[in-house]
Amino acid sequence: SQPDKHELLASFRNDMIARKILPSMGHVRRFADENGIPLGSATSRDKVVTPLLRFMAALPLVQVRSIVHQSAYSGAEDRSLARWSDVIMGRRTKPPTP
Repeated sequence: SQPDKHELLASFRNDMIARKILPSMGHVRRFADENGIPLGSATSRDKVVTPLLRFMAALPLVQVRSIVHQSAYSGAEDRSLARWSDVIMGRRTKPPTP
């Protein structure tokens, strides 16, 4: 009933399977945590695609666009912005191991 949302979710699915976005399971878990998406006991990329899509399908289109846009940047190795966010929000982080 919502062709724009369907097209967006289909593109997200295809990009995720091709590892264009969220290239590792660590990226997927971080992305899910940051967006409040429950993955249950899924331990592989293949098994998390469905829960991610179901969760996003229930959201308004504007929110889905925002989440999909964020996923394009979640594979970046530079976590400096996330670290600054942790500092600003007062979250405790582990110090780097020597």
